[in-house]
Amino acid sequence: MRDLNRQLDQNLAAIDQRRQRLDQVQRDLDQQRERLASSLRQRQTLVAKLDSRYASEQSRLDLNQDRAHVERLLDRMQQELAKLKQPPPSTAIRKTRGDLPWPVQGRVLSNYGDGDGVDRNGVLIGAAAGSAVKAVHAGRVVFANWMRGFGNLLILDHGDGVLTLYAHLQQFTVNPGQQVANGQTVGAVGDTGGQTRPALYFEVRQNGEPINPNRWMAKR
Repeated sequence: MRDLNRQLDQNLAAIDQRRQRLDQVQRDLDQQRERLASSLRQRQTLVAKLDSRYASEQSRLDLNQDRAHVERLLDRMQQELAKLKQPPPSTAIRKTRGDLPWPVQGRVLSNYGDGDGVDRNGVLIGAAAGSAVKAVHAGRVVFANWMRGFGNLLILDHGDGVLTLYAHLQQFTVNPGQQVANGQTVGAVGDTGGQTRPALYFEVRQNGEPINPNRWMAKR
C-alpha cells in the first residue's frame, strides 16, 4: 500500500507538471494571438492612411500621373501584341457590340470620362467585396498583376484589336496566357489601388484607344 501510495503521489506530481506546461503553452499561444492581432490592426491602420491620400488634391495629381504611366504601359503592350507572329484568333467580339454582359452586377459609381485618374477611361461599378467578376467575352489573359493606380489589374485580349480591363480586384482566378470562356469567373471585386470602397473598374480598348464601354454593353 505504501508503494502504491508513493506511485500515486508521483503520478499526481507528473500530471500537475504536465498541466503547468500546458498552461504555459496556452499563455504563449494567447500572447502570440494578441501579437498577430496587433500586427493586423497596425497593417489596417497603415492601409487606411495610404488610401486616405487619394482623397486630397495632391492625390489627384498622383492619379493623373498614374494614368499617364498606365497609358504608356498599355500602348507598349498593344504594340507587342501586334508584333506577335501568332496573334490571338478572332473571337468575333465586334459582332457582340451592344450585347456584351456586364462583368459584375452593381451600381455605376462613375461613367466613361467622369472618373478620376486611371478610372476615367471606363466605368466604375460598386459591388460587394469578393463578388465574382466575369469575363464579358472569350479571350486570352495577357496581364494579371498589380499596377500602380489600378491595384490588381487583369487584361483580356479578345483578338481583332479589342482588349478589356478589370481593375481593383481582390484576387485573380486565372493566370497570364490562359484562355477564358465567355462568362468565366476571372477574379473577385476588391478595393486595391487606393479605392475607398469595393468596386470594379471596367474598360474596353480598341486598337489601343479607350472607348465608351456603354456602347458595347447590354442595356440594364
